Amino acid sequence: ELQFLTPTKVYLVEPDSAKAGWRFQHLIYQGFDLHPKIEPTQIMSQADLILYMPVSTAIPPLASHGATATNLIVLDEADSPYFNVKISETSYLIYLKRSWVSKKDGVYTGIGKRYERNYFPMAYSVSDKYFDPFRTLSGSQRKLDIVCSNRPTERQPTRARIVHWVGDFLDSHEKYHGIAGEVNAAGRRGINELYFAAMRSSKIVVTANPSHWEGDFRFFEAVASGALVFVDEMYIPHPHPFIHGKHLIVYDNSDQQTFQNSLKYYLEHPQEARAIARAGLRHALRYHRALSRMDWILRSASDILQRSQLHHKHIVYTHTARQIAYDVNSTTQVDPILDIASPALKRVDAKRNLGRRFPITLHLEDADYKRLVKQNHERRKKLPPFRRRRRLLSLSSSYPTPSYQ
Repeated sequence: ELQFLTPTKVYLVEPDSAKAGWRFQHLIYQGFDLHPKIEPTQIMSQADLILYMPVSTAIPPLASHGATATNLIVLDEADSPYFNVKISETSYLIYLKRSWVSKKDGVYTGIGKRYERNYFPMAYSVSDKYFDPFRTLSGSQRKLDIVCSNRPTERQPTRARIVHWVGDFLDSHEKYHGIAGEVNAAGRRGINELYFAAMRSSKIVVTANPSHWEGDFRFFEAVASGALVFVDEMYIPHPHPFIHGKHLIVYDNSDQQTFQNSLKYYLEHPQEARAIARAGLRHALRYHRALSRMDWILRSASDILQRSQLHHKHIVYTHTARQIAYDVNSTTQVDPILDIASPALKRVDAKRNLGRRFPITLHLEDADYKRLVKQNHERRKKLPPFRRRRRLLSLSSSYPTPSYQ
């Protein structure tokens, strides 16, 4: 979906290196290259809009070079739910923040420290390299039942707990096959084809947000696989949000019984599972590609700029950052629902366990993490064959332009 139709000169601040924030760089560069209304410029002072990624570039662009409060777009993907102190509140047009809320072991604890002026949430997106129409299998071709590729570690207790739940389900239902833990030991410096092949070969893909913040690449990698995605609640608003039961299945990361019952239900009702999975894939490709997210960034900036130009004719946009920032309907939750606009939820003690049905009673230790890894290795030996391609594709090669815009 493209709404931003005004030819615009855009300057993309060059990263200090290709390492820091490299996956986000990939998404931004892809959207930048594919958007038909972006006219790239290498001269900052001539740009109508300037895109700046503070995780990738330590020093903000200077006003003396052309960066002003009428053209600077900050794209902050840092894990911390706080603004970047190097960027003053009066220096930008719009500040888009990926880590919108704070959590403790998966439970909501507040909103972090935010600027008041033009400071809004931002989600990651689907790279065109995540989706392969020639290797997105139909339901009958998917030989794995469940894939949960999160790595169980002490730093990520929520993810470790979900890996444990999935492993427990597989152990107690021997007719189902799957992965509960890492697919392979490959790093995340490229498109790991075995990792993607496992998801494309699975009926269900289970993922979980990071334990102490929110928003990750894994979710968008999962929805691009064409599997039925299970994900825990997301309090960050999305433009055109994913809806529980329509595009995916949302679970409460404190409720093991309901989670496992849902796995069993959708494995026993494959047609219903495939219908939701197909709807989720269509939704992701229509509204959440890197190109779509770049369009959303541009129209969100234009929406803010128009509001300061009272005598100009305004273009009407939908689902802009300003419009969705505090809209509970743009979040992805199941009962009990948290109203993200409520002043009472700015700071919340984790002990209150808001947004979850049960307190956490499962607390894993080092021996448990090692056991989960060992059990996953044993299960993988028994897996039926699935489409394995071990090659790692570079993220820096040219981007395909699919026909599903």
